[in-house]
Amino acid sequence: MESESAVGRTLRRQQRRNYQDTSQDDEIEGKRTFSLEEKLANPVFEADSFVQMLDGNEFSLKYVQSNGFKTPILFKSTEGLDMKIPDAEFTVTDVKNFVGARRLVDVIDVNTQQPLELTLQNWVKYFTNPEREKIYNVISLEFSHTKLQDLVESPLVVRQIDWVDTVWPRNLIEEQRDSTNSMADMKYPKVKKYCLMSVGGCYTDFHIDFGGTSVWYHLMKGKKIFWLIPPTERNLQQYERWVLSGKQQDFFFGDQVEKCSRVTLVSGDTFLIPTGWIHAVYTPDDSLVFGGNFIHSYSISEQIRISQIEDNTKVPQKFRYPFYAEMMWYVAEKYVRLLTRDREERVKMGKPLTKRKKLAAKGKGKVKKEPKEEKENTEQTADSVQRRSSRVPKVPARRLQDGISSDDEPQPKRKRKGKMSTKQENSGVNGKSEAKSEINGKMPEKPEVNGKAREGSTEESEKPWELVYLTERELSGLRELIERLRTWPQAQKNIPESIENPEEVLKQLEELLDLHEDDDQELAVSGVQALFQIDPPPPTPKSPRPKAGVMMSKVGTKVGPGVRRRRTRCGQCEACTREDCGECRTCKDMKKFGGPGRMKQSCTKRACTQPNLPTCVRCIECNKLGEEENQLMECRLCAEIVHPSCIDAQPDTFRVVPDINNCWECPKCFSGQEESNDESPKQKSKKRKIKHEDSSKSAKRGTASRQPSESEESDEEVLEDSEDNESLPADSTTGTQSTRRRRDPPKHAPSPPPPPTEVSPKYVIRPGPIDPPSETLELEGGVEHVLRRSTWLHVFGFLSQEELCLCMRVCRTFNRWAMDKHFWSVIDMSRKPVTPLSLEGIVRRQPTTLNLSWTNVSCKQLLWLLDRLPRLRELYLSGTTEATVSALQHVNCPRIQVLGLSWSTGITDSLLRDLISPPAPSETRVGAEDSKGRLNDLCTLYLTGNDVTGNTLRLLAQYCPSLRKIDLSYCPKIYDEDVEVLVRPNVTSRNDSVTCKDCVTEILLSGCGKLTDACLVSLNRWPYLQRLDLRSCHKVSRSEIEKFVERRKEQLKIIDEKLVVAAS
Repeated sequence: MESESAVGRTLRRQQRRNYQDTSQDDEIEGKRTFSLEEKLANPVFEADSFVQMLDGNEFSLKYVQSNGFKTPILFKSTEGLDMKIPDAEFTVTDVKNFVGARRLVDVIDVNTQQPLELTLQNWVKYFTNPEREKIYNVISLEFSHTKLQDLVESPLVVRQIDWVDTVWPRNLIEEQRDSTNSMADMKYPKVKKYCLMSVGGCYTDFHIDFGGTSVWYHLMKGKKIFWLIPPTERNLQQYERWVLSGKQQDFFFGDQVEKCSRVTLVSGDTFLIPTGWIHAVYTPDDSLVFGGNFIHSYSISEQIRISQIEDNTKVPQKFRYPFYAEMMWYVAEKYVRLLTRDREERVKMGKPLTKRKKLAAKGKGKVKKEPKEEKENTEQTADSVQRRSSRVPKVPARRLQDGISSDDEPQPKRKRKGKMSTKQENSGVNGKSEAKSEINGKMPEKPEVNGKAREGSTEESEKPWELVYLTERELSGLRELIERLRTWPQAQKNIPESIENPEEVLKQLEELLDLHEDDDQELAVSGVQALFQIDPPPPTPKSPRPKAGVMMSKVGTKVGPGVRRRRTRCGQCEACTREDCGECRTCKDMKKFGGPGRMKQSCTKRACTQPNLPTCVRCIECNKLGEEENQLMECRLCAEIVHPSCIDAQPDTFRVVPDINNCWECPKCFSGQEESNDESPKQKSKKRKIKHEDSSKSAKRGTASRQPSESEESDEEVLEDSEDNESLPADSTTGTQSTRRRRDPPKHAPSPPPPPTEVSPKYVIRPGPIDPPSETLELEGGVEHVLRRSTWLHVFGFLSQEELCLCMRVCRTFNRWAMDKHFWSVIDMSRKPVTPLSLEGIVRRQPTTLNLSWTNVSCKQLLWLLDRLPRLRELYLSGTTEATVSALQHVNCPRIQVLGLSWSTGITDSLLRDLISPPAPSETRVGAEDSKGRLNDLCTLYLTGNDVTGNTLRLLAQYCPSLRKIDLSYCPKIYDEDVEVLVRPNVTSRNDSVTCKDCVTEILLSGCGKLTDACLVSLNRWPYLQRLDLRSCHKVSRSEIEKFVERRKEQLKIIDEKLVVAAS
């Protein structure tokens, strides 16, 4: 009995819950339950090694064409890779200085896997602090179009095969201006240059790089440990199930597969990971890494497979390869151009592919001789090109940096003036050695924006065409790409505007690939990027700001004529120590004062009076930082920053500018003349203004008086601005450069106003005015206009909404009259930018119909808008995303009767289920009953081009009893049984006697390729059908539709092939 009671007491024991615990659920969620230390010490992961060790000289484009890129490659040295990286002294602080301290970066909490945002300045403070409470990781800082991009360059082979360099339109890349990764401002996939900064202890769980991209990875500092899993079909399926399980923190995926390898990287290593490899990363020590992602033509099949996995696992668009569908279309169009040109050139040479194909059909013995002959002819053509190289224009030197080499082994980097060796001649026209030998020659004209050479150039006319041979990987990959583009849902195809006939492009590519089916693989391994023959390689992108010496600071403080440099605050003057005023224009823009936060500027009253040079600048002579004993000096004329001791500056050969710290006129710019500073700045400015007025008057009288020069005018404007803003730039007078003394503040200067104690919004947006508008229009002198308000409203009725907005500016009365609700019942904002001002205008006008299709409206903006539109009945959101549509789940949704979601991205059954089904019982807002859905009054629903299935139709039949019209055109997942769902009685509905078929009168099913004649049997049970659209449904016959119309009681007729409408 004692044992039984003891057991019973043991079973009844429960651990008391600590209700005093202050930890949140989101902090606990995501923590690992397996031991990472055990996985680091487990020798099982060292048994199999998938990594291939190579030298940089062994890795070339010819290597990729011959062997493919299937296994990870490790380089212990960057020699031979033709890549550019900063020196070993480069630190995280330098990253902040080159990219910008205010740049926001995505940071991941390693313990909880929760994302957050930090500025680079705050990140550097955390990274350099040895005492860290949490472990953060930065793995997605893309720094293209910043000053750091000039210091980092990917390996040569990556630049030769990356689709961004070989396929993407050059004009779109050159239009890119923003350095951030905002999709709204992105013109091309900005994934080429990443900076990864990880502290010791960071761990990134198993993942596949987005879009199936390959990765190049150079470890500057620290140490990294990789777990690698090959992308076999079994492993990929198991990885997909592991991701969908939601238990990644409970299981180490490396234990779930057959083979998993561990590799350790140290400082100076360069690592290349191919497409689809599943890998996890651990950081034992603080590390700094430069890398990038790229997709190419030698792993197209694997890249498409990874894209399908992302679709199945519902990866958000933010974490996918940007412009993935557009890139696929550009690849197809580029290969069509290349192979079409190659076919024309072959006809000119007398070697058409059609003849070669006929010979192959007759016998294989004759075909074997042809590749040898073509190979010999190719070598002879290359030799002839080298012989007449004196007549061919030289290749630009910038092409050398972008990578159009075909050599297996790089040649020594020295100038060659003599005859080229045989090895150099065999490297082809695009060889690196030839480009090097032609740097000192005459350069050709710069190509146009689209990358093509100018018409009439000698390079285009004399350079022979290199015959194109496709590798087996390219052929199979391009065929899968064609199939992928054809089977993609219409809403996800994202066909570029430059491709007018996409189906014709795919058809042409398919025909051209058939001609290259039997290409000789020995000739295909040429080491030459054929895509560069129609569009030359991209030039090296220029830094967004010019550089002076080693580092050029940002635009900012005026230090001299034509020179503007951003300086840092001194932190000691009165302006630096005060707080924001809250009244100036920049303060009102700050978010903490209720503004939108777009200007990103400091308070105008906090302009530093003694700005210093940035701490990151170096001397252009010795490349060292400034010290207290040996300070750096910046020339106000040439902007060079040097130590005076480095150039042996004598006291009489330069002049120090007293107005700005660390500023002088260097010995080579100092003219030796100095002006007196007895006069005050206001007297100088007034004197110069009088002189300028006198000179202008004398010029009008016809005298030969000299006008002020541009430098004098610009300096005068700077002086006037400096007096208003209390800044201290240099002064200049007629003919000579001089400085003025710093203006001291007045002795009894009023103290700056303190910031407001309570921050409130700038103004409140409310519906139209309550007071009735005036019935008459009052003119000057108190006289009333002869026309009354009713007459004016009748006149306004003939104006468009744009013209009404102009009338509202005339006077206050017109403003009130033009705001009449009858003029603004319908507001169309489609394909127009949505700004805060436009949202305020919409709320003031209170429309009943609002069209926001194909706009940039966000979820937050839509939430704000719908809360303030109680009269809204029709809402159109075509061409938006699932994030925007999700706003309808979290708002006091008005009684919407018409909802348009056509051609939107991410509109699936799960999203529509949350939107249509009733709210949770815990909600207490009006209309949150269990039996009534959010869209209970919905009459018309447009779902054209979305991935909806029969599950959505079941919800519509259950919770939308008032539905009259539904548009399911071009929904690829609609089947015959799904149409029957709308007809079948619903026992769970609120009113069992009424089904969806008793209400719906119009159903549009055009483009639903899965429908057959069987769907007409279900549609025949609809009693009140007035419109049925089955156009482009190829499996539905015209004869069956005619029988369907004859069986109907009401009068129906067929128009436009398969469109059935009511006869009346």
